[in-house]
This record gives sequence, structure tokens and C-alpha cells, in this order.
Amino acid sequence: MPIYYHIEPELNLLMYLGMGLCTGQELLKAERSAFHNELRKPGLKIIIDIQLAEIDFDLNDIRELIGRNRNLYKEGFKLEQTAIVTRSSHFGNFGEAFRVLADELPINLGIFHNLPDAIEWLAIFDANEKILQIQKSLKDSSTRNKD
Repeated sequence: MPIYYHIEPELNLLMYLGMGLCTGQELLKAERSAFHNELRKPGLKIIIDIQLAEIDFDLNDIRELIGRNRNLYKEGFKLEQTAIVTRSSHFGNFGEAFRVLADELPINLGIFHNLPDAIEWLAIFDANEKILQIQKSLKDSSTRNKD
């Protein structure tokens, strides 16, 4: 699976890192795995770093992700602030499609082209170094898992 995650309770942060070809189903699988992690608590700030990934999402993947968010919202969960970090200038289209299809859901999604801007938007102050360490650790994990 080319999508890895880390939960950092001190920062109230869940960070995903995608590397290589990443499908929507792989993102959903990683999200389900993180959701069932004992460190996963409601109200985390989320970073999805896909700067090193080639994303292969289709409309059904977006609908499934929205359905998952809709179910959580109906169960009383506040939808979490989520920053997607990408090098693609076209990924904004994904964000817009997500917002339109989400309809009445209070989506709190930002698309960024660098990690510092995402961190600032999430208001995780003075955490740049720690988040860069998490990012490096996730990259190292992905390299170890290839061997």
C-alpha cells in the first residue's frame, strides 16, 4: 500500500503520505485503518501529503469518501479540517468536485502546494520541524516496505 499514516497526539494531527501510484481505494483503506487505530480521536487536524504520488481517483472513490463522511456526520462527528498537499495544479478540481458532491456537508478542505502553507492553514503553530520529522519517518517507512 503506497499510503502511510501517522497519528501524533501531541499535535492533534493525523498525517497521511502517498508515494507512487495511489488509488482512491488505497486512500480509503488507509483511512479505515487510521480510523480504527487506538490513537485516533475525533477532532484531529489532517494532512494528506501526496506531493510524491500519482493519484488515480474516480467518481466512485469520491462518492465513497463522501458517503463515509456523511455517515460520520450523521453519527455526530464534526468533520475535521483537512489539508491536501500536492504538486498538481489540477488537484483543485478534485477539491471542487468533492465540495459540490458533498452538498450540505460542512467540508473543511484546503488544497496546498507546500507543507508550510498547509500547516499554517491548520493553525498547528510551531510544529513545522515535528511535522517534517513525521513526513521523513513516513517516507523512510515506505522505503523499508519496498525491500
